[in-house]
This record gives sequence, C-alpha cells and structure tokens, in this order.
Amino acid sequence: APGSIAKVTRALETTMREDATADRPFIAARAVNRGRDKLPGKGYFDLARALSRGPRPDEDEVECHAQELRRLNEALAK
Repeated sequence: APGSIAKVTRALETTMREDATADRPFIAARAVNRGRDKLPGKGYFDLARALSRGPRPDEDEVECHAQELRRLNEALAK
C-alpha cells in the first residue's frame, strides 16, 4: 500500500529510540533487506550512530549488526 514502507520505517526508528533509552538491544536489527548481505538498511546504521550505538571506528556494519543480534538473542532467551 502507498506509504507502508515509510510507516514501517518510522515504527522501526521509534523502537530504536525506545530501545536505546532503555539500554535494550535493538529489535529493529531483525529487519533486514532481502539482498545478499542480509543487513538492515543505511537508515538503521545512521540512526544507530546518532544514538551512540552504531559501528565503532574499529568495527564495520556487519560486525556491529552481528553483535546487536547476539545481544538481542541473549535478551530474548532470558
């Protein structure tokens, strides 16, 4: 439907802000593109950086995403 991607994007951004405030792993890390790399889109990493949870200078996006997924899986297993 028209505008549905924008709505989902806003919802994911909202959850990222809430998760960052509550010091929880990003549930939005589960929303990945269908491409070969299976990573979230650029906006995810841009917002993660703005929330001080993006890739560190010595870390790439793949490593950052993998770490966030590990944190999320550990939190969900509790």
